[in-house]
Amino acid sequence: MTSYLYRRFTTDEVINGTNCATDPYDEDGIFVADCSVLGKNLASTVAALFGLQNLYARALGGLFSDRLNRTMHMRGRLIAQFSCLAFEGVMLIVFSRITSLGPAIFFLVMFSIGVQMSEGTTYGIVPFVRTNVGAVAGIVGAGGNVGAVLWSTMFREIDNTSDAYMYLGIIVLVTSLLSFVINVNGTGILYGPNEPLGSGDEEDNSDPGSEATSDDVCKETSFSTAPGSANSGAEPSAVGTV
Repeated sequence: MTSYLYRRFTTDEVINGTNCATDPYDEDGIFVADCSVLGKNLASTVAALFGLQNLYARALGGLFSDRLNRTMHMRGRLIAQFSCLAFEGVMLIVFSRITSLGPAIFFLVMFSIGVQMSEGTTYGIVPFVRTNVGAVAGIVGAGGNVGAVLWSTMFREIDNTSDAYMYLGIIVLVTSLLSFVINVNGTGILYGPNEPLGSGDEEDNSDPGSEATSDDVCKETSFSTAPGSANSGAEPSAVGTV
C-alpha cells in the first residue's frame, strides 16, 4: 500500500526532463522520487490509516451484526455479513480509480472500515455454528493468511497496481454474494426457519421479582406430625414459619 500511494500520486511538474504527470520514471525505469506528492515517509503514514481502523471497526461490525440479530435473528447476521462485504468491494473499486490524493485517502479509510467490519460480522456468526465448529473456526482464522498469499501473487503478476486493486474489489464484491448460500443450522438469507439460535438472540423480559427465593419457600413450609410418633394422634400443626 505504501509503494502504491508513493507512486500513484504525482505532481504535474517536469523534473530533470521527466514529465511527472505522464511518465514519472527515468530512462532506467526508476521512479523519480521528486515526482511523488507524498514522499516515502508521508506515504507510510497514510498507509497506516488502513490498520488503524482495527481499533474500532471490527467491533463495529460485531455491533452491527448484533443489532440486526435482535430483529431478524440469524438471517440478520447473514445480511450484515453480505452488506459489509459488498461495501468493502465497492469502496475498493472506487479507491482504485481515484487519481486525487484527498478522495483516495477517504476511500482508503472507507475500504478499511469495510474490511474490519466484515471480520466482525464473521465472528458474529461462528459461535452459532453447531456442526464442525473446529473446522469452521480454523478456516476463519486461516482465511487472512490464505488471502495474503493469493493477493500478493496476483499483485506480482499484474503490472498496473491500480488495476490489481480494482480486480480485487470485483472479487470481493462477487464473493459477497456467497452470503446468500450460507446455511447456519438450516437458516439462510432467503430460506429456512428464522428463530433464535442461542445466547444473545433473545432478551430476557422476565420479571426479576416473579421467582420465589429460597427464603420465601422456607417461610411457607408446612409442618405435619410424622406417623408413628408420640404425637401421631394429635391434629396436624398449623402452618408455621421457620
